[in-house]
Amino acid sequence: MSRIFIANADGKPSVIMNNFELNNTFIKNMIPNDKIEIRNSYFEYVKKLAKKII
Repeated sequence: MSRIFIANADGKPSVIMNNFELNNTFIKNMIPNDKIEIRNSYFEYVKKLAKKII
């Protein structure tokens, strides 16, 4: 789960991400590198989204 906001930061439209969480049941048997890969992939997705909408 994550919240994504579009806001004005220093006079520029910006995408603000808040509270990135993975469900404990989903990640229970994952190794740390898998969690990092999910996080990094999500950040890349949000960067691409921001380029398209801002």
